[in-house]
Amino acid sequence: MGRKRTWDDARYEKLRGLWTSGASADEMADALGSSRGAIYQRAKKLGLPARNQRRGRPAGPRRVGKPDGARVSLDPWHPALAAGRTIHGRTVTPAARAKRLLKSGKWSSKIGDVAMKGKWKGFPLLTLTLEERATCPRTCLEWDTCYGNNLGHTTIERIFDDGFLELILHAEIARKAAQHPDGFAVRLHVLGDFYSVRYVEFWREMMREFDALHVFGFTARQPGDDIGRAVLEMMEEFDDRAMMRVSGAAFPQLCSEVVDSIDQARFIVCPAQRKADHDCARCGLCWTSDHSISFLRH
Repeated sequence: MGRKRTWDDARYEKLRGLWTSGASADEMADALGSSRGAIYQRAKKLGLPARNQRRGRPAGPRRVGKPDGARVSLDPWHPALAAGRTIHGRTVTPAARAKRLLKSGKWSSKIGDVAMKGKWKGFPLLTLTLEERATCPRTCLEWDTCYGNNLGHTTIERIFDDGFLELILHAEIARKAAQHPDGFAVRLHVLGDFYSVRYVEFWREMMREFDALHVFGFTARQPGDDIGRAVLEMMEEFDDRAMMRVSGAAFPQLCSEVVDSIDQARFIVCPAQRKADHDCARCGLCWTSDHSISFLRH
């Protein structure tokens, strides 16, 4: 049995710092080698502000107003920003442990299961979710306000590469190509981003191998860096099958921006956000048009 760690002044001070930074109970327990219950007991002893113990609701993230509700904005000193990770660590899943990596868009109210408009009409829509910040460039304009901050429920699986990601994805893509030879589309990515040139090349190889595969989505990787250039090259090779937009860029084509109100939009405002009965499946703008798109912050 390991030696029990004592609560000395340094350990209490570390708890105080984590508590005021907005770290979750699980994050503090991991960092301090303790249990959630002990964390709350010691916090009470220090006289730290109360929080919801049952849910471990963090004190640091702030709810900031937006058109359709609230988003979570992390304070600059939040440990998730420095470490480059999600604040919902319990939803991070190794690829080999996930039941499936490519999930039907029907499980997302914003995606939908089958494209009903555009040149990909009739294609099943699938999604892949990685871990936000861990796979994203720190230059992303939504680094502290990523909408993944809002997505902490256990139905969300943030997949990370445990060495089996590409192997499993290849098998799932092959199966979908056999099931849907006329075409299917994958949203890259619900959360997360292209994290290496090798990972981009994997998708390029899949596009070459499977004519039925189509991809769409957004990347904060800029054309000026190695990963961004690799994404651009994939789009140029498969200009009718790869519709990726560069997040935060201001060009009139194949870019996207996030705004707080319609008045701030420089491009076409996402129709799926403006119409209550619409989702990606009923819109199709992202895979039909090259025009840049403005999204209301969510």
